[in-house]
Amino acid sequence: MEYKEYQSPSFFEAYINAFKYCLDFDDRSRRAEYWKFAAIFEFCAIGLLVAYKMFDSIGVAIIFAIFAIVHLLPAYSVLARRLHDSGHSAKWIIGIFIPFIGVVFSFIIFVFTLMDSEKEYNNWGESPKYYIEND
Repeated sequence: MEYKEYQSPSFFEAYINAFKYCLDFDDRSRRAEYWKFAAIFEFCAIGLLVAYKMFDSIGVAIIFAIFAIVHLLPAYSVLARRLHDSGHSAKWIIGIFIPFIGVVFSFIIFVFTLMDSEKEYNNWGESPKYYIEND
């Protein structure tokens, strides 16, 4: 039994999928899908912060606030699916909000997001990365 990999989503596909499946907290997302979404999100957020510093405008601040609110649900959803894909419960996310030790939980979750997908079926479904090629 040999595992093969599905093709990784493009940056645009990963970003769109985060919004398309923003209410899906029970499935799995590949490492590439999570990090590509995170990269686009951070790139845009940094761009808006630079624009705010350059123009010191309330308009840019409002745009940044809207941007952050719009991305809140997709970001948590793709993170929950990423944790599921690495074999961990999304309940770890709750630890981020605990005062003083939230930083520790953030580091643990960061490590979990770097882990490879579980090849086998787990509590949250089939692997989005691997499939078994039948001879």
